[in-house]
Amino acid sequence: MPMDRRTLVKYLGTVSAAGALAGCISAKETDSGNGDGGNGDENGNGSDDGNGSDDGNGNGSDEGSETDGEWETLEPEEGVTGSATLWHDRESAEQELLAEIVDEFNEQYEPTISLNQVADIDDRTRTAIPAGEGPEGFEWAHDWAGTYWEEGLLSDQSDNLRVDMETFTGDAPNAVEWEGNVVGLPHAAETTSLIYNAELVDEPPETFEELEAIMEEHHDPDNGMYGFTFPIDPYFYSGYAHAYGGFYYDEEADELGLSNEETVRGLEFIIDELYPYMPRDYGYEAQANTFQSGNAPFTINGPWAVGNLEFEYGIAPQPSPPEGEPEPYTGISNIYFASAMDDDEERAAAFRSFVEWFVTDVDVQRRQADELGYIPVHAALADGDETGDDVSGFMADIERGRAMPQGPKMDPVWTPLEEEFEEALNDNKSVQEAMEDAEERIRDNWD
Repeated sequence: MPMDRRTLVKYLGTVSAAGALAGCISAKETDSGNGDGGNGDENGNGSDDGNGSDDGNGNGSDEGSETDGEWETLEPEEGVTGSATLWHDRESAEQELLAEIVDEFNEQYEPTISLNQVADIDDRTRTAIPAGEGPEGFEWAHDWAGTYWEEGLLSDQSDNLRVDMETFTGDAPNAVEWEGNVVGLPHAAETTSLIYNAELVDEPPETFEELEAIMEEHHDPDNGMYGFTFPIDPYFYSGYAHAYGGFYYDEEADELGLSNEETVRGLEFIIDELYPYMPRDYGYEAQANTFQSGNAPFTINGPWAVGNLEFEYGIAPQPSPPEGEPEPYTGISNIYFASAMDDDEERAAAFRSFVEWFVTDVDVQRRQADELGYIPVHAALADGDETGDDVSGFMADIERGRAMPQGPKMDPVWTPLEEEFEEALNDNKSVQEAMEDAEERIRDNWD
């Protein structure tokens, strides 16, 4: 099942490394990216006390930081009761931790929040919300802001929020704003990196030559072993598509770059150098399950995937191809305010109360970092001292990644790009021909 992770906010300024650790994405602003990304599968291993990972890869503590008291957790105001619903597309360990956190909120406060895990959340929100059957809010990456606002699916809550946006580092507040409307609140940053099975690989490769040697050593399809796994989806392969200076869509210049020489070169690298070591089923689940089952030394995936791993693992930068450097998409995970909040103030107040509590509670954000590898955007965790190895492992790709536009013209890019690249992958077209066809389809969609 494809799992969209269409993410990212277009950052406006240069950010520090400390800011990047807290979710301030790199200032490279060329283009945008989709993402079928990130939900794990079964066997979640999050701890039930929320204070550190039980897989040995986090370094969370069961004691609060001395700095926690400096940051106010916004609790529901007196008189706020009611109930509301949050839709999400988390699975396994991600879903388990969110359910624990929501249960704790419901036990402590008067408002009641219900969770609904929704597959194909893009299609479901676009049909349910206009029909009056949708939730008060939903969780997704920031790149939906422009498209969903234009389609009337979001609510501007800027006049009702108590949150000080300085709670969030860098440009994270921009991720929830579209044309002056605050349509949600941010809680984590994300990107994709190389995740390796530490039981098969002693040290992560620093060059593609080292990566290739290890892939060759382990690749044995006849016995169910592969050298590499990698969901063939525009979000996941964005790092290599960008590695030579290519881009999908430049929002500032309003320009497509799929058929550019640099983009084509990056996509050809994927087909020629990585795909030969992968399972033939290049969908998300097949690729993720192969790695999760211990049948490959490497995968490229995001923070959402690590909570489901039951072996020792490590996270490292995506190895650079010859004469190139990967620049994967990076993004901000938001909780959006759906337009249903405009129809029922009691339910809207209940949902606002939960979201404000969720994004301002330092312990909640630390737990997501420790147990799931989520990269916090709360300023209390900006220096990275209280986040574990999972978070720090994604940092190199966070810092060199590029952010995706929020505008509605990016949405029509995904499907033609994905489908046409698959034509090239299956040797039905050259990459150049496929990308030219993709651009033609995208322009037709724009018209």
